[in-house]
Amino acid sequence: MKTLKLLYIDVPFLGFNGGDKNRSKFLYKSLLQNYNTDILLVKNGDYSKQEILSHKKENKIFTINTIKQDFYKASAIYNFDTKELENFKNTLLENEYDICFFRFASTSKLADFVKKTLPSCKIIIDVDMLFSQISKEAWNQNKSLKNRYHFFEYQKLSFFEKQLFNKNYNFLYTNKNELELVKNKYKVSNDDNHFVLPNVINEINTKEDETINEKYILFYGVLNS
Repeated sequence: MKTLKLLYIDVPFLGFNGGDKNRSKFLYKSLLQNYNTDILLVKNGDYSKQEILSHKKENKIFTINTIKQDFYKASAIYNFDTKELENFKNTLLENEYDICFFRFASTSKLADFVKKTLPSCKIIIDVDMLFSQISKEAWNQNKSLKNRYHFFEYQKLSFFEKQLFNKNYNFLYTNKNELELVKNKYKVSNDDNHFVLPNVINEINTKEDETINEKYILFYGVLNS
């Protein structure tokens, strides 16, 4: 019996392709099976009504709009205006969630808001990827005046991550290397709330006596590909 109430926060992912969308689908499906799960979709782009409604299962669905980030903060981190946050506060108070599961660290402003509104609510952030490392690689491959945007983004994101990863939230990483990088780079004082949750591959069921004659190519993707 599903007793704990959970709010899953993500950008729209059903009906879209991509590695990050596959992880979202896996997480959402797993949470639906184990918790009384509602969903909050962050509208950071142009999404149709049909795309939003496709996420509606047996539980509630909410949306929240983003606004342009302040110039002195990293653009990869979502920002929200006062009105949207007030509506979000009402949603939290009406439903009194036990757990809020955030997909991506970019939604962490909402995590801080949840903690102020529902102090007893457990916060889980699926980091997935370290945005600072992406900016760092982009800068290292082209250290030029024209490419200075990535240098400044790296500095902003490093400052942001140092504050975030030392908060009393639960953090999930796709691999051990990123977890170790965070612990060493940001001098994490307590790593008991940092965990590895690897990506998964959906298995294709085949009969034991069935022979597959088709040929397949397996691609391994890395950031510098």
